[in-house]
Amino acid sequence: DFVWKELSIEATGTYARGNSQYLRQDILTRYNSTRYAVEGKLNMKPCKWFDFGFTTQWSCYKSRTEGGISSRQSINWRNLLTLNTTIIDQHMWLTINATHVYNNLLDKRNNEYLSAQLRYRTKKMDFRLSADNLLNMRQYSTLSISDMTERYTVYHLQPLTVMLSTSIHI
Repeated sequence: DFVWKELSIEATGTYARGNSQYLRQDILTRYNSTRYAVEGKLNMKPCKWFDFGFTTQWSCYKSRTEGGISSRQSINWRNLLTLNTTIIDQHMWLTINATHVYNNLLDKRNNEYLSAQLRYRTKKMDFRLSADNLLNMRQYSTLSISDMTERYTVYHLQPLTVMLSTSIHI
């Protein structure tokens, strides 16, 4: 971790090796796997009316049998960016969230998701205008592998949604 004024930087890394055995139809198969992962975070507030955060996660997984048969290599990369700004001090704020996900095993390797919220506050009321899935992404898929399995998941997403909400302070 590194913190200076309103700046924070964090980085972590992992490395793992695994050995496993699977018995299938009277045949014992030994697998050796390797996983690398790196994560970084950056948060900064360069001035009193603006701050942002960025997180990135990258991982790589590979396994092979002792006989040399190798599985596909899985590379995943996820980025998240959050921007917050004050438009009118103590009254109006804007928040934007952007996500990018990469998976080398999928046909559509890159997926992006974007949302925003505008908030206005008075002494007695609070108004929020939210927009989710601004890029109108309809489907998001993941594919993960391990020694003997592959898991494919499809998420069907709600289309672009805009919502205005209000609350009253009593």
